[in-house]
Amino acid sequence: MLQVLIALKNNRGEVAFFAGISRDITERKQSEEQIRRQLDELLRWQELMVGREERMLQLKAEVNELLAHQGQPERYSIAAASTKDDK
Repeated sequence: MLQVLIALKNNRGEVAFFAGISRDITERKQSEEQIRRQLDELLRWQELMVGREERMLQLKAEVNELLAHQGQPERYSIAAASTKDDK
């Protein structure tokens, strides 16, 4: 609940009466909290997915290295390009 209360004074400087307004902002606050929770969840998913993508690239690079040691061609060209950029 948002409330504003103002004291209005007469010409002698005495408080003559109060004027006020109130507005129920419960729904707005609930919506803001829901958006905050959704954003937090999206950020957690983003962090999880970015980490997963990086790990997949590392695994592909490791597979390519093992294949190279066995004298076989690379299986993942994307991993090879990523590891070259990292070096």
